[in-house]
Amino acid sequence: MLQTIIRHLCSFGRFKQALEVSEFMREEMRYGISVGDMAVRLDLILKVHGKHDKLDVLVQEMKEKGIKHNAFTNNVQLNAYASSSDIEGMEKFLTTIENNVEVSVDWHAYVAAASAYLKARLAEKALEMLSRAE
Repeated sequence: MLQTIIRHLCSFGRFKQALEVSEFMREEMRYGISVGDMAVRLDLILKVHGKHDKLDVLVQEMKEKGIKHNAFTNNVQLNAYASSSDIEGMEKFLTTIENNVEVSVDWHAYVAAASAYLKARLAEKALEMLSRAE
């Protein structure tokens, strides 16, 4: 039910309110928080706050609660590093997810990394990411 409310709020561009509902779900542990719920929460934090440091806190919370990452949560976090031009953080995170055998890295991750490299004027690294995306 709350997931439906979050989707409706997002469809109207009400990301802050959707994040508040998501936070309520997290605080009220009566609701089963799924990987999908956490992925939506990551995306909402990025849209509302635009900072990856808040995402890092949430990712740590996911680890503590035993909630595993999936391709979507990885892409949201990678996009946060890329959008803030944190190349070092992005590279470290990309290496981490590439070494994780439980979740495969999809082409979206490599395209986001390539975009960040282009923004930082690192064309050769961007080309390398695009070749990995193929």
